[in-house]
Amino acid sequence: MAIKQTQQLSNLITQVPQGANAPQVPAAGAVQPVAVHHAPRLNLSDSVQEGVLPPQSPRSHRKKTLILDLDETLVHSSFKPPNDPCINLPVEIDGKRFKVYVLVRPGATEFLVEMQKYYEVIIYTASLSKYADPLMDILDDQRCCSGRLFREHCTFYQGMYVKDLSELGRNIKDVLIIDNSPTAYLFQPENALPITSWYEDRADRCLYDYIPFLIQLSKVDDVRPVLKQLGTVSMENDVNLEYGL
Repeated sequence: MAIKQTQQLSNLITQVPQGANAPQVPAAGAVQPVAVHHAPRLNLSDSVQEGVLPPQSPRSHRKKTLILDLDETLVHSSFKPPNDPCINLPVEIDGKRFKVYVLVRPGATEFLVEMQKYYEVIIYTASLSKYADPLMDILDDQRCCSGRLFREHCTFYQGMYVKDLSELGRNIKDVLIIDNSPTAYLFQPENALPITSWYEDRADRCLYDYIPFLIQLSKVDDVRPVLKQLGTVSMENDVNLEYGL
């Protein structure tokens, strides 16, 4: 495969690299934006303003909004075939078709099914829609997710793709993001529930373990104080499902 084509394939997916150089996932509330010459545009108000998401559907009306990352949170994708891939995804680039091999994190489907009962579930990925959209058509075959946002919806900030939650058109106190990359929630760390990056561990239980906590979190008035308290819990240990609630 030509070098140019390889680069195009890699550019489809925004991933946290596996191994010693992978960034550590800090506790929620611990991430601080680095000093910049031009500050990002932030909406610090709790008021609801028009955003990139349409108004909530009747199914999601008055529910809190759960923003879910895709790569290394729900799935891990590669252009090299792993043992027993869950999904073989054809992707077309410059008129040529390639295969992306996808492993699905244990519990991902069940997690989506359960979460849509309590939240407006939105997939928000920094990957390109030509890869992520058809992948979600397969992964979310029960259409649990109410919307999908892609790289073009991110804010490009100091060479990074940041998911600015103030741009969604939802009350920020009702928005929660689960993402393995601290960069993603750089602007609103107080709204984040970090998750460890997943690559292939079939014994992983993180999504299952989060379900009881998230059900309880859906009932609070403001998710931010709870997530700030939870930030003292190490992500290497089991989440204390009663913490802060």
